[in-house]
Amino acid sequence: MPQFTIQGVEPAIEAAPSTNTSNGSSTLIEEETYLDRQLERQIRMETLVSLKEGNKTRAQNNVERKKYAGWIFVLTCIWAFLIFVLIFCVGLSFMTISDSIIVTLISSTTINFFGFFFLVVKYLFNTGNGGASNGTPQEMSSGTITG
Repeated sequence: MPQFTIQGVEPAIEAAPSTNTSNGSSTLIEEETYLDRQLERQIRMETLVSLKEGNKTRAQNNVERKKYAGWIFVLTCIWAFLIFVLIFCVGLSFMTISDSIIVTLISSTTINFFGFFFLVVKYLFNTGNGGASNGTPQEMSSGTITG
């Protein structure tokens, strides 16, 4: 077996039969183009899958937000009704409660209504601006949920 050295390789390459380089480079370019297209297609598919998962998460979050908003609304209405009954009973002298307690109850009810309104506006009608969270799994696992 002949041993090849660096000096012996160059003459061997030059002595080799020539091939049509334009056809070879054309095939190489076609192959690279094909691989680029396959890579772009794979990236698009992964992006599409990611977007679909994000849509599912947001849809589920919206359902949960609406459910909890409904419960908060019911609880707020019950609280307001009880405060109204209490003030009505105090007004008709069925009960005696100090003025400071009445003021505290009225103030807390007012704050409760504004708080509920704030929750509804912030979470149900979230536009995604201002760093508000959409509640994606990545945000939940990384602890970056704001609000």
